Amino acid sequence: MLSSLPRATRPALAAAVLLLATGSAHAQLRTGHATPGMFGLESAKVPPLGLSYENATVFYAASTMRDRDGNSVGAGSIRALANHNTLTYVTPWMLLGGNLVLRADVPIVNAAPHPFTTDLASAGLRLGDVYLQPVCMYWESTNHLVTFGYGLYLDTGDFEYASRKNAGKGFSTQEVSLGLTYYPSQRRDWHWSALARYEMHGSIDGADLTPGDDVVVDWGVGKHLNERWNAGLVGYGVWETSFEGGADGNGDVGFYGTAAFGAEVRRAMPSWGGDLVMRGYYEFNSYNHPEGQMLYLGLNVRF
Repeated sequence: MLSSLPRATRPALAAAVLLLATGSAHAQLRTGHATPGMFGLESAKVPPLGLSYENATVFYAASTMRDRDGNSVGAGSIRALANHNTLTYVTPWMLLGGNLVLRADVPIVNAAPHPFTTDLASAGLRLGDVYLQPVCMYWESTNHLVTFGYGLYLDTGDFEYASRKNAGKGFSTQEVSLGLTYYPSQRRDWHWSALARYEMHGSIDGADLTPGDDVVVDWGVGKHLNERWNAGLVGYGVWETSFEGGADGNGDVGFYGTAAFGAEVRRAMPSWGGDLVMRGYYEFNSYNHPEGQMLYLGLNVRF
């Protein structure tokens, strides 16, 4: 049925999931900018040469909050949704033996955490913090794919430090990333991959507070079942690596972290020049962080 739709209308399917953003959220939440779980199977793989577009809807739900010792505390629930619109341009330009890749992501979100109370509340769908990756190098060999990039999260989303209903996080972030996909055989059917992103945050608007640095690692192990289907196990980990700075920081609370385990299925759509992706995660071993589930629905096409 999907293949019968006009080519121009197919990217709108994932965006339609935004209509589900009707709930509100109220719970504690401490995070950086990078969304975990955005990269699954073959995470270091980039599209073919040229311009590609991806629409990805991420829905996160949690009803358990963990303290610094991993114990369940508090009450309330989180229902957070984001729709990411990403343009990727794989250029023919070579640098250090690899292709230069450019990316831009414009997220539409329904909530972002407050820096003081760390509460989360829905205020409808609005522009979040835009991500730009002006430098990403991509190297490919028979058995390896490698990426290395530098990106910036811009402070573009609406933010007020006295409000619980923010769309932006109130600070900018610099990000360095490194990814690897490995194929054990020349058939490239089995594969495993990991992509790490290290974030260095700026100061929060209107506060003497700088969030601690953190690292996000996405991983996947899977197999191409045939020319159309790719499936496997995926997961992620998020760990804060430094204390918050400034007079308004809460470093005495300790670091935050969580891990997640899940599965992904991906179907190639040659008529679109892309594929359809679905992956889901269950979080565990959380501390100073919610513990919930995440669903990712993605659709990418080539121009």
